Amino acid sequence: MLLNFPYAKIILFIDDIIYKTVVGGGNMTIFFSALILISGVSIIVAVLFQESKSEGLGAVTGGADKIWGRSGARTKEAMLTKITTISAILFMVSAIVLAAIQ
Repeated sequence: MLLNFPYAKIILFIDDIIYKTVVGGGNMTIFFSALILISGVSIIVAVLFQESKSEGLGAVTGGADKIWGRSGARTKEAMLTKITTISAILFMVSAIVLAAIQ
């Protein structure tokens, strides 16, 4: 009856991974801890390099707007926004999984 549920196989698969991690060592704990560290650092760096209305650390890139023009500045901002979003999602998911494992 439980296996007729659409997501039951996924839930059982995740449960099996967590069980093997807790019982069979701590490799996944190390992996998710490293993932939290890397994603946290990338969030900090990406946010600091984003330009704000009052310049901030976005001024470190100097005359990048003059070299690439206005469209290059939008591309740089879009890239930093995507990096921030992906890093934040990785950070949150890793923190939840790490909490579930421990």
